[in-house]
Amino acid sequence: MEGSAIAGGSRPPSTDQKSETPVARPTSDVNVDPRVDPRTDLGHSDESRGSFLSPYSALLRLPGAAAFYVAGGLGRYPRATLSLGVVLLVSAESGSYATAGLVASMLVLLLAVSGPAWSAAMDRFGQARVLALSLIALILTSTMLIVVVTVDAPRPLWFLSAALTGASAPDLGSAVRARWRALVDQKRVHTAFALESVADESAFVVAPPVVTLLAASVHPAAGLAVALLLGVVGAVILLVQTRTEPPRAPRRTRKRTLRDVLPPVEVLPVSFAFVAIGGLFGAFDVTAIGWAADVGVPVLGGTLIGILGLSMAIGSTVFGVLRFRISMRRRYLVAAALLGVLSVLLPATQSGMLLLAASFVLGLVVGPMVVAGLALVEHRSPPARATEALAYPSTGLGIGVTAGATLAGAMLDAEGPLQGYLVATAFGLAVVLLAVAGEGIRRWVGAIA
Repeated sequence: MEGSAIAGGSRPPSTDQKSETPVARPTSDVNVDPRVDPRTDLGHSDESRGSFLSPYSALLRLPGAAAFYVAGGLGRYPRATLSLGVVLLVSAESGSYATAGLVASMLVLLLAVSGPAWSAAMDRFGQARVLALSLIALILTSTMLIVVVTVDAPRPLWFLSAALTGASAPDLGSAVRARWRALVDQKRVHTAFALESVADESAFVVAPPVVTLLAASVHPAAGLAVALLLGVVGAVILLVQTRTEPPRAPRRTRKRTLRDVLPPVEVLPVSFAFVAIGGLFGAFDVTAIGWAADVGVPVLGGTLIGILGLSMAIGSTVFGVLRFRISMRRRYLVAAALLGVLSVLLPATQSGMLLLAASFVLGLVVGPMVVAGLALVEHRSPPARATEALAYPSTGLGIGVTAGATLAGAMLDAEGPLQGYLVATAFGLAVVLLAVAGEGIRRWVGAIA
């Protein structure tokens, strides 16, 4: 979820210069008010004289920006809550957390795999057309999932409907980021993506407690149904906003090749690092619940998760208004290094207040790491595949969350909360390794290409 160091000019393929150059991309097709040039009318003078949040208010004053930002925020709720909602529904109906975990894992796996496919289709055919199709599929498949679980249909149908539901959910985050990418200049992508990271983190902070409360007090399927409804409303609001929809990729004059189908090589290093970030998230969430139960205060689990999300939002907000003299790549690597170091605090602080404080401090770095990584992906992505490229880090997060939750759960059952936090720390250190190795390999490949 860039700074003023971004400069113009051409970039040789062999190295990352201190000031990285934005990839050229079409912008003239974005239908905004002709009286306003969104790339220059950003209230820069107001920002210098205004409050700390002036850069964000300047962005939201752009034609159509506030509407698609709110729509994207609502549209994130299904992806933020589907897994939890399925666990609550299946565990209540089957009495088995093991079954609930397996069904949720099937959904998360397809959710991660399908995100880039939907985003690639948006690049080719336009967001409105693809979002309309995906919404129809999501409504049908999620209704099927709720029905087959509630009526206790044969178990294979549970897994099939979970897989279809996961495959039907588009990545609204990448769609909204693609709109920002087409709407603002390269210097403001950094701030716009920070704003989007706040929306991401808000969904993951607000939605889970609401879904849990509705499932416990109304019906096991109520939380899932409400989250899906909010997501559908947000997606509908977004798809009707055609004025800010990014231009479609130019029609190909040649046949599609294997390279056109595979993920863009430029975004893979960051996406692999995001797998480790997702692993940290998954391990942290599962261990937080186990730790809270172990100390006899179950509510602390949700509090711990909420504190991490809150501090991530704070870190992203502050990071988004800062202006840097170092390149995007260096920002990304510095954030990765800090994340790895601070993740060591989790197993080292097992008392209540110290663990809460460690989680808060860690979140202050995780938020900027996500913003820096996504900005780097945006900077390197091919113009014709912008939405698709921005979906791969989300895919990495989804895969990592599943892996982290599975490993931490096994360690938690066998050894207790300390081992679960050691898993989270291992993923935090893996973020550093993957970020540094990925950037090193990318520069080496560029040098010999």
